[in-house]
Amino acid sequence: MNVKMRSVTVGCLLHRLACVCSLGSEFRRGAGVLDIVFESPFLLFTCGYDTFVRQWDLRLSPQKCVMEWEEPHDSALYCIQTDGNHMISSGSSYYGVVRIWDKRQTKCLQFFQLSSDSVSSPVYCLRFSSSHLYAALATALHSLDFRHPPANIR
Repeated sequence: MNVKMRSVTVGCLLHRLACVCSLGSEFRRGAGVLDIVFESPFLLFTCGYDTFVRQWDLRLSPQKCVMEWEEPHDSALYCIQTDGNHMISSGSSYYGVVRIWDKRQTKCLQFFQLSSDSVSSPVYCLRFSSSHLYAALATALHSLDFRHPPANIR
């Protein structure tokens, strides 16, 4: 996984791009990034084909992530979102699985399987807050309301 950060100046004309830094360098071929989420100008999260959510602090080192969480069923991760505080959500490539992670822990707190066993779909996009989670799958947009106990929590 070789994510290159580029600085762009946009005015009337598009100016030349300059590589600011490359995140990590010791990743196997095919470990591509599918989503990037900035939490601040220096703190960002990535996820992708290699089944990891990674936290990067550009103030410390762009070569080594500061924390990582591994999807336990070896599924590529299509999307991530943070609440800007302690929680991360990730969407996997199979069965519409959304996982909720606490940044202070390494294990998944909870997961939701949003598609049936007979129809597998990746979670293409998700958004969440303390009260709701929205996830876009191949054939449906799912909404979870955390204020009421859902029936299919695993």
